[in-house]
Amino acid sequence: MPRPLSPLTLRGRVMPASTLFQLFLVGAAIALLWLGIGLHLSQERRQFERAAWNNANGVSHGFNESVSRTIEALDQVMMMIRSLYRADRDHFDIRSMAPSDQVPRDLALQMAVTDAKGIMQGSNLGANAGLDLSDREHVRVHMNTPADVLFISKPVLGRVSGKWSIQFTRKLFDQNGAFSGVLVVSLNPAYFARFANGVDIGKGSITLIGMDGVVRVRAPDAPDSLGRVLDDTAMERFRTGPADGEYRHASPVDGIDRLLSYRRMADFPLIAVVGMAADDVFAPYWQDRDRYLLVGALLTVLVALIGAQLISQGMHLARSQRLLSATLDNIGQGVMMVDADGTVPVMNRRVAELLGLPEHLSREGVTFGAILDWQLKSNEFLPNHDGGYDVAALAQSGGLGPLQYERSRKNGVVLDVRTLPLDRGGAVRTYTDITLRKQNEAALEAARDAAESARRAQSDFLAVMSHEIRTPMNGVIGMAGLLIDSDLTQSQRSYASTLREAANSLMQIINDILDFSKLEAREVDLDHAPFDLLHVIRSVMDLMAVKALEKQLWLRMQVASGTPVHLTGDPGRMRQVLFNLVGNALKFTQEGGVTIEVDGKILSDTHATIHITVRDTGIGIPDAAMEHLFKQFYQVDGTSSRGYGGTGLGLAICQRLATRMDGRITVQSTPGIGSAFCFAAPMELDLSAPARKAEQSIAPAEREKAPRSTTRLRILLAEDNITNRLVAITRLEMLGHRVDQVANGVEALQMVQTAPYDLLLMDVMMPEMDGLQATRLIRGLPGPEHDIPIVAMTANVFHHHQEACRAAGMDDFMGKPFTPTQLERLLERTIAGTLRTRAPTSATARADLSNGEAAFATLVDALGREDALHVLKDFTGQARAQIAAMRHSHAAQAWPEISDSAVALHEAAGTLGLDLLAETAQRISHQPAGDQVPGLIDTLQNAVTETEKLVA
Repeated sequence: MPRPLSPLTLRGRVMPASTLFQLFLVGAAIALLWLGIGLHLSQERRQFERAAWNNANGVSHGFNESVSRTIEALDQVMMMIRSLYRADRDHFDIRSMAPSDQVPRDLALQMAVTDAKGIMQGSNLGANAGLDLSDREHVRVHMNTPADVLFISKPVLGRVSGKWSIQFTRKLFDQNGAFSGVLVVSLNPAYFARFANGVDIGKGSITLIGMDGVVRVRAPDAPDSLGRVLDDTAMERFRTGPADGEYRHASPVDGIDRLLSYRRMADFPLIAVVGMAADDVFAPYWQDRDRYLLVGALLTVLVALIGAQLISQGMHLARSQRLLSATLDNIGQGVMMVDADGTVPVMNRRVAELLGLPEHLSREGVTFGAILDWQLKSNEFLPNHDGGYDVAALAQSGGLGPLQYERSRKNGVVLDVRTLPLDRGGAVRTYTDITLRKQNEAALEAARDAAESARRAQSDFLAVMSHEIRTPMNGVIGMAGLLIDSDLTQSQRSYASTLREAANSLMQIINDILDFSKLEAREVDLDHAPFDLLHVIRSVMDLMAVKALEKQLWLRMQVASGTPVHLTGDPGRMRQVLFNLVGNALKFTQEGGVTIEVDGKILSDTHATIHITVRDTGIGIPDAAMEHLFKQFYQVDGTSSRGYGGTGLGLAICQRLATRMDGRITVQSTPGIGSAFCFAAPMELDLSAPARKAEQSIAPAEREKAPRSTTRLRILLAEDNITNRLVAITRLEMLGHRVDQVANGVEALQMVQTAPYDLLLMDVMMPEMDGLQATRLIRGLPGPEHDIPIVAMTANVFHHHQEACRAAGMDDFMGKPFTPTQLERLLERTIAGTLRTRAPTSATARADLSNGEAAFATLVDALGREDALHVLKDFTGQARAQIAAMRHSHAAQAWPEISDSAVALHEAAGTLGLDLLAETAQRISHQPAGDQVPGLIDTLQNAVTETEKLVA
């Protein structure tokens, strides 16, 4: 049984453990996503921050160096001035140094000298003597301190310059080394701020702070920034901390949060502080953060959607699994799945029922081997080989066995076992109870055997009776023929002829019975071949023409305009139906005649419906007999049976053949007026033939009966085609000649040595031995049979075929299909003894005519002018289509298609005697890729045009 899922109830819904696991996976995926984003952003922030510190450190170091060098340079100048002052105090004038190169103008705002009491003695800005500077810190520090040091003051507003400045002061000494005053140099703070102009620090700041906590320089400048005193916390960091360091602080001056880097000067009580604005530092980071947060949000939504879809599918799958479990447990077929390791993960209850498994083996998780072991120990496998397989041996091998087999349990249950191997090992096996089906099959087999036995008995009876009846009948017909050929009186000859006609009638009855039996047993198969409808009908008319002439009746054909001619089906069976209908019509007609009306409609590109009506002016059929007309062995009445004969099977056979062709036969009749039998059937169009529709025409069969010789010939017919043999034999016997038949050249060679024949009609193409080889062997015989006249019957009427026939020893040849007139002329020449003189061919006899004219004249002799015109029109239409196909194939270099079209045109033209066309087409077929092909195609075109003039 299918393994149940572990459910969990959540908010009133049962959620399987797999769904909860999927929820966990979705949550974990989202958490990992944000954890990754957070770690990346944190690392990126630290990178930006570290880069800002490094940048600030570099700038502070540069600022420190710049300030230090500036102060050192200023101190050197002051030391030089002090030396000048000490050397010549009386003549020292500070004003003379203002324009000198030794004191940069952009560095100092003012230089002044005071006496020991702090009274200004002079200044480079002019007469400022007498100004008391003793209250200034930068002067007082030297008056009160014995140390000789450079003092850097806080920013002060100059009394002389009126500008904010930083005072740099040093003691002055007289020649005796005694303190004599103070040298004061006022420096513009903006000079130090110029360093910031060369450094891109955005919203950052550069500050110079004294160790006293007072701001000396700040860039960018801000109100009240100069002289501002830092808080003790900051100064404590500067004074007691490392010489250089970092910290983050929001400036009280402008409120901007900055990352600050400071550096104490080693030689001066100053601190250089450089700050990078946090907004500038973290602006790229904040942009990346926003992008990452957006991407994270989108990915979160995507993961959530995918997770929701997976969870939904999981729940749907779980529901499907529950439904599948319920379905498997309630179907009538046992289902088992076996894994590659032999474990059974799926097994429904029906398996246990069909196999009779005990409780411990009727659950999932058991092994397939355990089930086989139990079956072997329980003798579940019968000793016979079910379905050709030794199931017990199969079970002992532990295999899953063939894909399908049947086996019987010891309780009588028959199982159909099917196995479907899986790609990764293991299989799915099904068990079906087929006990009832096997019982029904056994019953049906017994019934079928009984029916087959009865059918075989019937077939055997018909076969034996056919053989037993045909054998003496052939003897009767043969002996009657010998009697007719012997010297008899007129009355005796009449009796012998009546005897042969009765024997032939009896043979026809036997053939009808056999045909009907085959139709009843559904042993008649229909051919599917292309044919010409009018040709089939004309062949029936040719066979029935003699009978019509004997009764002085007309036999004609009327074809409706637009009737499709080239069809696909079984022409032999259609000919059999029409032969029967026309024969019946002639049989029951004493005056007037029989008309075959042909009408057809095209239904689609591939199909048409054909209506053939056989209308007579005979005795008609009473209304009471109409419903029984197509029943087997039925005659209209006893009188008609005695008057006209027959078995009553002809119409039954015709109706069944029409039904096999998906058609039917209907009848309309008026007693004393006549009857009309209509054969209607759907037909396929022959798409390989050029489209041609019949024009409205009437083809009569009322030719005058030419006087014939009374000499009767004994003829041997060698022909392998049954239909061709039937046509030839019928025509020859209607002309009063005796015919024996064989199916190949071997039999012909044997027959000519057993009986004296007046004529041998030899088919050229036959199995086992063809006509040419048989003729050569006959011409080599030592006896009189060496000189037997031999005429070739062939569809190949080209010159080289004719020459091959004559080279083999044949006396003449007759093209297929041949007409009664051609056959009569051949027999007349045989009777007259002129056949062995090798009469000239039609081409020789008409040497003064063109090839097309000679061919047309031959067709007129054979078919009549109207039919000859139809044949040539059909041929020229087909020839133009084939020539167009050859031109198209030549342009596409499709050489096989050119050859096929040329062969088809070669055969059609040769059959009509159009030698130029045939030989030109043959040259193309032999070398379709040759350079001369376009010219040969033009020759074909011109020849077809000349032929069309004959039928214009």
